Amino acid sequence: SEEDRLALSSKIVESFPFDLISRSKPPNKPPLSDLKTLVIIMGNIRGGEAAWKTFYRHMLDINSADLALVVGKVPKGQRNSSLFRRAKYLYEFPEFEDWGDAIE
Repeated sequence: SEEDRLALSSKIVESFPFDLISRSKPPNKPPLSDLKTLVIIMGNIRGGEAAWKTFYRHMLDINSADLALVVGKVPKGQRNSSLFRRAKYLYEFPEFEDWGDAIE
């Protein structure tokens, strides 16, 4: 039931050794209209335009979010994906064997 799911999720959140959600109101909290969401896609770009249109509709548009791409270097002539046009931020890196190295 919905009540059981809420109870279970509360129990899980309370078991974390840190607060996922601040339980106190931060001082000088900016109005919601000033807050912005950034969605980051990191790694290799896969999927076609149908997938990206769904991503835009269900992730970026509904949240008024900006998009950042953190991807391997792609020659300008091969940037056919609409992701490159939609991205507000683009960070390109040499290709890594293990992308975990990119964030360390």
